[in-house]
Amino acid sequence: MKRSNVGDLLLEMGAIDRLQLQAGLAHQRKWGMPLGKALTEQGFCSRGQLMAALSRQAGLPSIDLDQVRPDASLVGLLGLKLARKHKVVPLRLEGERKEVLVVAIAAPATLASLDEARSFSGKKHVSAFLADDDAIERAIGRLYLGYAGVEAPKVAPLNRAMRLGERELEPEAIDPREEERPVLVFGWEPGVGKTLALLLASEGIPAKVCGREELARGSGDDLVLAPLPAAEAALGGASFRGRLLVAVKRQSEDLARVWRVGACGVLLAPVEAGLLVQAVRRTMESTPPKQAA
Repeated sequence: MKRSNVGDLLLEMGAIDRLQLQAGLAHQRKWGMPLGKALTEQGFCSRGQLMAALSRQAGLPSIDLDQVRPDASLVGLLGLKLARKHKVVPLRLEGERKEVLVVAIAAPATLASLDEARSFSGKKHVSAFLADDDAIERAIGRLYLGYAGVEAPKVAPLNRAMRLGERELEPEAIDPREEERPVLVFGWEPGVGKTLALLLASEGIPAKVCGREELARGSGDDLVLAPLPAAEAALGGASFRGRLLVAVKRQSEDLARVWRVGACGVLLAPVEAGLLVQAVRRTMESTPPKQAA
């Protein structure tokens, strides 16, 4: 039976939406990391939500390894090399004859990994709990290497630093005076706007969430991504002087409104990640509208 993808499980749980999943997948492709880490790194879901999804995927109960005290006398049952290779640590022995070794293991917790742990330990059975990767590393440090006092990780907020090329920038902190001006993401719900900015940034397109005042100060070189009603409200019937890419619910019915605000491009809501990136790049290559004399 095929295991569900962790992204699909998080969707089912309501921990993320489809746009956040698309942004996470783009981040995963760009930096070559597990999808779960990409989603938590961008602040789309918490570590707890990710562990719940991974637990469902693996069919194993999860454990907060930072809150338990593994039996240090059992380190000889699983050598350091094996512990690091399979990201597994011994917790305790169970059963009348202590024939069951209870371990904590990181996802994906394959049967091969558990079988190797059972074989190495010489125990009849291995019972496993799923634990966070970083917590496993900290436990290995404490049990095998004598490290102590390691802090639990802090989950970054949604506007955490993003990598753009070799730089690390906040969506809100991209300098609009740079040669490549960021896409101005305007008029969306706060979480949606930041998700769109992160998604564009993961594809190498500088982007930032902006407010009405910043929009009004913009120049003809700006590219603004906005839902049509928000663009209409901000412009008050005027035509935008830069490049404007709007999202509409009904393209044929809203076409006259699109032209009235001076939009260069149109997207259908809900916005699909791949089409968004294509539309933004196409609009960036278009000629800016001529300014009124």
